[in-house]
Amino acid sequence: MDKTLSCLALIVLQTAALAQDLSHHTLEAQLKAQQWLQRRALAATAISNYGYDADFYHLQLKILPSTSTIEGILLMEAKSEAAGLATVPLDFYANMQVLSVGEDAVAFTRSGNVLSLTLKSAVQSGEKFRVSVSYRGQPESGGFGAFTFREHNGAPIIASLSEPYYARLWRPCKDTPVDKADSVQVDLTVPENLTAVSNGTLENVQTADGWKTFSWKERYPITTYLVSVAVSNYAEFGETFTFSDGTAMPIRHYVYPENLAQAQAQLADTRDMLAFFNQAFGDYPFKKEKYGHAQFAWGGGMEHQTITSVGSFGDGLIAHELAHQWFGDLITMKSWQDIWLNEGFATYSEGLYYEHRDGRETYQEYMTIISSGIPSTGSVFVRDTSSVSTIFNSGLVYRKGAWVLHTLRYEIGDSAFFRLLRSYVADPRYRFGNATTDDFKNLAEQISGKELDWFFEQWIYRAGRPELRYAWKSQGAQLTLRMLQAQSGEGYRLPLELVAIAGADTFHFAFEHNGGCQEYIFTTSQTVERLVVDPDNWVLKTLHPVAFANFTSDCNLVPSMFALEPIYPNPFVSGQNPLLVNFSLGRNENVRLTVFNVIGQEVAMLLADRIAAGNYTQPWDGLKANGEPAPSGFYFIRLQTETAQSTRRFVVLR
Repeated sequence: MDKTLSCLALIVLQTAALAQDLSHHTLEAQLKAQQWLQRRALAATAISNYGYDADFYHLQLKILPSTSTIEGILLMEAKSEAAGLATVPLDFYANMQVLSVGEDAVAFTRSGNVLSLTLKSAVQSGEKFRVSVSYRGQPESGGFGAFTFREHNGAPIIASLSEPYYARLWRPCKDTPVDKADSVQVDLTVPENLTAVSNGTLENVQTADGWKTFSWKERYPITTYLVSVAVSNYAEFGETFTFSDGTAMPIRHYVYPENLAQAQAQLADTRDMLAFFNQAFGDYPFKKEKYGHAQFAWGGGMEHQTITSVGSFGDGLIAHELAHQWFGDLITMKSWQDIWLNEGFATYSEGLYYEHRDGRETYQEYMTIISSGIPSTGSVFVRDTSSVSTIFNSGLVYRKGAWVLHTLRYEIGDSAFFRLLRSYVADPRYRFGNATTDDFKNLAEQISGKELDWFFEQWIYRAGRPELRYAWKSQGAQLTLRMLQAQSGEGYRLPLELVAIAGADTFHFAFEHNGGCQEYIFTTSQTVERLVVDPDNWVLKTLHPVAFANFTSDCNLVPSMFALEPIYPNPFVSGQNPLLVNFSLGRNENVRLTVFNVIGQEVAMLLADRIAAGNYTQPWDGLKANGEPAPSGFYFIRLQTETAQSTRRFVVLR
């Protein structure tokens, strides 16, 4: 095999591998969508105003695999945000049994999925308080997440997946993404043959009476849905990662013993991914603790802070979930409407890693592959958070969200784009907190020095994608390009590049298309043989090339063949709206368009002229040549030119 064939084979193999590796986008979106559908049932009783800021959770959880039961004690330290706060509401699913309350709580009531704790005395705004809840029960699984008891190879696998509002199914909490606890401690007591994994650092392990307690402490701020539990007969392996400032951090992986060899091979790239994302975004946000993976029984991945849960170990999935540590965990979207700030960023980060590892061509190939899954309807911004198909839409939230960043990179340039990512991650307004699309847009404008309202309006908030119809002609040194945005609705502002190839010469041009029909004239040194619009595929669009001879100066398509379309309306009620006769000509011709009856008599002459190639609509008012209404019955329309003839039948009613 020669070098050319070898390169071609390599590209084909890379494309196939990339396409296969992208399946986790759709799988993860579908599974999370199913979770959201079931989550809606939890909102029957919702808390609109909690009245406090949660500072710290200490969760002591005993897990009994044999009965799929948990026994827990939840301690929460919080600060009042209301004057005279006397009742503390917590999200907690109604099937879980509350045994007792304590600390500053002296009684409790329940309404639906809300647990209300009565304080022994009211606390004023800014004052701190502590409450505890002792409970037990069998958590409802919530489909693919929440808190599940399953098996692998005969061994138990118990794991949580609380996104978006599933933490309440297995522990009392303030179940909202906008209130991050300053720290969390999770003590997991499990049968002594199992290993229990959670967020942060492992502080202590104690064994007593056939049980083993693993005490984990997360010292960084963490949102409710990212607190994790994963328990199984894990095989553990890992390494140490050293940051540029000398900080040494453990990378730890917890996998099923039967998958150990596979995991060791496939997770070997985690170190390289971590090094690259450190360089691209800034240091890993939780470097004083750890990073790693815990295998669980769900098909995709979940970006639990410092310890991602995964069902498999493909490069795309591992890169995606690692990137979430910056985009989703460090900075969490303020509203589920802005979920692209989590999923779009993580999906785009996969492409950045492929670019780092395999080069720009693979990055461009990745972006091209994911563009094929972006629909022509719907927006990145989630307008209806009650709709399953829009919350976790793989085409819009994941893939189009990634394309927003791809095109923004082109619009503001590499230097400003990567400064933007690093500045966003480092910004104290969002770091260890929450952000909105407008927050990111405003920072992008500040870093780039460009006004970007138009950019975010058309790519985030507007539904659809551009459909470009274009044609070109080259004569001598003049290149003519005609382009039309054919999608319905508003036109897009599209900064585009053009490459024209003429013999050994290549010409590069830049232009902007702003909707409607536009014609551009470019100068070259000789006749162009080949032309490529947006050669590096920076702008999301669908291209439809058209022969120049069939594309008029006002961007109307000239049909390539003679045609008489079906008559409308049919039946035709004389005296109401006119009958419409639609026909097409592929060239300039003499045309006769006539109406005649079933015995061949001409009733009306609608057109007799020489006309240019194009699409036409000719009305008929239902009157005969003498001005009288045509009676009810069957009639025919005949289109006749110098080279062709076509007839359509219709009915007249009076």
